[in-house]
Amino acid sequence: MKFAWRGKGLLGLFKSNWRVIASDKEGRWIAIYSTKTLVSPEGVDIIARKKSLSESEIKGIIEHLDKTYIKKNQFRNYNEKVSCC
Repeated sequence: MKFAWRGKGLLGLFKSNWRVIASDKEGRWIAIYSTKTLVSPEGVDIIARKKSLSESEIKGIIEHLDKTYIKKNQFRNYNEKVSCC
C-alpha cells in the first residue's frame, strides 16, 4: 500500500511518499517507510495497536526488517528513536 502526504498552508510545499513495507500476521504492528523530504530524512515508523511494545518485540521487528527491507545500520540507535503516543 502506498500513499503521499502533503501539508496544508505553508506545509503544502512539502510532500512525503509513504508505503507499508511489513506487518505481522495478527495485525499487531505495521512498518511504514517514508521518503526523504527537505526537512526530514527517509525513515521507517513502526506503528502498533497496543500502547507500547516490549524490548523483545522491537528487536524481533527490527531483525525482520533487517533481513527483508532495510540496511542494518539504519537502526543502529533505535532505542533513542522509539516513542509512543
